[in-house]
Amino acid sequence: MKETIHIEEEMKKAQEKLLQEYEAIDYTAAPVKEILFYLYKENKEEQEFTFAILDESKSLKDCCQYVELKAQVFLFQQCINQNTIPEALQCLGGTVSKKEVFQWVEDYYFLSDEEMKMQIESDKKSIPALKAELNRRIAENKNAKNQNNTNKIEQKNTKKDTEKKTTNKREKKEKNTNQIALDFHTNTSDTKSAKEHNTDTTNCCLYAEKELLLPEVEVYAE
Repeated sequence: MKETIHIEEEMKKAQEKLLQEYEAIDYTAAPVKEILFYLYKENKEEQEFTFAILDESKSLKDCCQYVELKAQVFLFQQCINQNTIPEALQCLGGTVSKKEVFQWVEDYYFLSDEEMKMQIESDKKSIPALKAELNRRIAENKNAKNQNNTNKIEQKNTKKDTEKKTTNKREKKEKNTNQIALDFHTNTSDTKSAKEHNTDTTNCCLYAEKELLLPEVEVYAE
């Protein structure tokens, strides 16, 4: 009975300690409330958690910072492994399952201080290399995108040039056709001259491009 009362008192102390630590936290980078509620729950159900929470070398703030570090490494690795590269490193984001987060919480509270120190140092050392790899892939994607846009512009310009050449050829052909038809009805000589030079009338009309403003006359052919 005394042991039960003692455990309940310890659980109450652990809960009060968590609440005080929660009120002292001034940032929300990690899911602080979710972690707090999880610790509340485990504190009531597991005596090991109660004593881990009461450990003066452990705090809710340090726990959240550890979770934040693990989440950062996790998201970097996930982007690289799945090749889901953002447009910029600042745009990196994602979700982490509660199971993963709560596992990190347990790791923080149950690993020894020495083990925790080694884990944190290892994760911090891995971040620069992960960032460098992400930046390299971001640059590659950007260059590929720019090259793709350049190719599209060149293809578009080539298509325009081709269409323009086709249009010019068509217009030139139509102009020549119309010119011949018009010239065929245009003659610089009078009616009498046309009769006298009826053998050259057709040729003369076909080459009268510079005298199109002259009045149209009929062509006589025997």
